Amino acid sequence: MGQAEWICSGQETALLAVGSMVETAMWVREKLKAQDQKVTVINMRFVKPIDVNVLEQLKEKHSRVVTLEEGVFNGGFGEAVSAWYEETPMKVMNIALPDQFIEHGSVRKLKEKYGLDPEGITKKILSWQQDRKA
Repeated sequence: MGQAEWICSGQETALLAVGSMVETAMWVREKLKAQDQKVTVINMRFVKPIDVNVLEQLKEKHSRVVTLEEGVFNGGFGEAVSAWYEETPMKVMNIALPDQFIEHGSVRKLKEKYGLDPEGITKKILSWQQDRKA
């Protein structure tokens, strides 16, 4: 079984990324760090089978997990993580493409359009965290 790679250790919020979204996760981490958040970044490396040992370890110091993928949520990595944490108190946010036709264009432009760029992801996470406090 493939193992995930812990890139940065923090607490409370963990960013679980696959593929090119690992680099994006590092940029998001820097933006959240500017908000005084200590964020964990993990390169999950293998979507199947998912590294359940890492998911289990995250329950010790984290209350929130954010999945980052360039695919769609349905049937993807984020859905698998959400299902694994379903019976736990862990809060999970999935950031992925919508399950619809995605037009052609540059990766940068498409990530911006669908909120998969560092700025869009950071805004989504901060809004989600704020909503959870209310």
